[in-house]
Amino acid sequence: MHNAKLFGAMVCVALSVGTGCSSQTEPLEMLGKAQDELLNSDQYLYLTCNATGWNPVEANRLRSTSDPAVFTLAYPVSQPWQVSSPDQCSFLLTNQLNGYGTSQTRYSDSHPTTPVNVPAGDRLVTSSANFSVKYPAVGTYNLSVNWTQKTFTISSTLTAQQRIDACKLDPRVVAGLVSAEICAGADIFFRETFGGNGRTCGSCHPQDNNTTLDPSFVAALKQKNPRDPLFIADNDPNLSQLETSDLLNFGAILENVDGFANPSQRFVSRTVSHVLSLKTSINRDPGDGTPSPPLERTGWGGDGVGDGSLSAFLEGAIKQHFTKDLQRRAGVDFRLPTPQEADLTRTFQLSLGRLNELNLTQVSILDARAEEGRVAYMDPQRGRCNVCHFNAGANFQDTGLNRNFDNGIRFGSNANFIAHGSVNGSFLADGGFGGQDLALPNFDSVGVGPDAFGDGTFSPPPLIEAADTAPFFHNAFKFQSRLPDDIEEAVNFYRLPSDAFGRSPGGQFLQQRFGTPLVLSGDDAGAIARFLRVLNAAFNIDIAKQRLQAAGALGSTGPDIQKRLMELAVVEVDDALEVMLAEGNEVYPSARILLSQAKDEVALGLSASSSQRQTRISNSLLRIDSARSQFGSGITFQLGQGNLMF
Repeated sequence: MHNAKLFGAMVCVALSVGTGCSSQTEPLEMLGKAQDELLNSDQYLYLTCNATGWNPVEANRLRSTSDPAVFTLAYPVSQPWQVSSPDQCSFLLTNQLNGYGTSQTRYSDSHPTTPVNVPAGDRLVTSSANFSVKYPAVGTYNLSVNWTQKTFTISSTLTAQQRIDACKLDPRVVAGLVSAEICAGADIFFRETFGGNGRTCGSCHPQDNNTTLDPSFVAALKQKNPRDPLFIADNDPNLSQLETSDLLNFGAILENVDGFANPSQRFVSRTVSHVLSLKTSINRDPGDGTPSPPLERTGWGGDGVGDGSLSAFLEGAIKQHFTKDLQRRAGVDFRLPTPQEADLTRTFQLSLGRLNELNLTQVSILDARAEEGRVAYMDPQRGRCNVCHFNAGANFQDTGLNRNFDNGIRFGSNANFIAHGSVNGSFLADGGFGGQDLALPNFDSVGVGPDAFGDGTFSPPPLIEAADTAPFFHNAFKFQSRLPDDIEEAVNFYRLPSDAFGRSPGGQFLQQRFGTPLVLSGDDAGAIARFLRVLNAAFNIDIAKQRLQAAGALGSTGPDIQKRLMELAVVEVDDALEVMLAEGNEVYPSARILLSQAKDEVALGLSASSSQRQTRISNSLLRIDSARSQFGSGITFQLGQGNLMF
């Protein structure tokens, strides 16, 4: 958009044929009227609400942009009460510049009973009813209306430095729990739409779902708020091909990883990689033979976008997922991040999850079957897991760096029939790393000729976080649709009757390394899965403890933040309770009882006075510590400050 149009020229907004502008023709009005006449319109659109005022005036009139269909307004939300409670708004179309004129039409959103939780958007419908808008904070916001499509989005317009300055007043920063830079990066990650379709990074990486998507989470969100920007493909006809039904069915998203030429056909469907513990997992291993760039291992293919760095990944995500149109025009369909925004977002992402690796040789699990799983995991004649997922992380044992592998998952007869693109009418498989902007497929995925772009390799994810970040693998693999989507199913891939892994380059690599093929027994597979459940549950519990300790440290300062930290702690406790059910029985039954009691204390604290809340937090922490002590020794995580942001 042109700032001269937004803030300087104050041109008339062309929307639809009307009866004419005001007869008073001051120079600015004449400029606006001339602009409208070129666009065959004399009408004006206003956003009226408490924040902008209820009369149609200069301050709440939308301005034209370089796209004839798109009109914008930057406006302040200055009063705390406009944040603590939803504001009431309405769109007003008149035939007079900065006035009611002789014709007025009012518009609302299509879901008037549900607030628009900024950043968000919706469709416009003719209605005299007001609609609610919930703002996250005092600040400046940007409204964008596509009049052709009758859609709108509202997002914040803070600069990176303004976010840092605002974060210096955040109670978590004041208390020394989080740096201002991590706070600002989180604000960009969870709230910045980059002038796009309303999505943020948090749309696909929500803090309250382990920074990933799964079918149950997506279904619950759609039931709660069908107009959430995650579902923009359902609500904006112009973006109907931005996603496929895989989003709802498998928690998988459409990716044009091999270039944006013919984006509705040339695509793959991939599950959403969580962004926990990136600090431990994105350092590239040059020993896998892949070129550099990419500089870091980001995304399932391990190649990311641009130079392949985590900072560049943000730009690629905006182009892929935030766009208002499949033409993907920078400055029209979205804006690109500034270098400072990219750096701050990277800083936040590297502070999520854990910051360290375990040493599995020093770990001792008190659950006997899980301890046997630890031994099998590391045994080169039993599990061999430790070679590619060293210390249950994402790195190769010999180098401690993330090495791409081809594990043959495509040979596994996936019961989840995810969507596939096409090239020249032929089936397009997912070829993993590389292949960007090639004219024709270069990789033969199943032995029938080139049907994919890439080299067949993918970037291993860390396994400590695996048990509660299903669906598994890049293609949401399941051997049988009737089986649960659990970590046991993922481990059992390595012992399929088809020997999918043994036939793969990754399987052949291990056979050459140890002299025999991998033969993973069913008993060892179950024990390894149980071991991974213990690690994941310990990780969940430690994050819950971190959040409760932070909530206690805030005291009476920032009660809304304090309560949300308590709620997010419960999310982690719930994850631990779910993960601690394996093979039809409980892992650490007495610890599960203590965790349930810890949840009860938090629930009582959320409805208590400030002083009583502190007591409930302390009680909950005592029970969490008692539960955690039953897991074993050597499971020590250094946690990042980003876990306290949302």
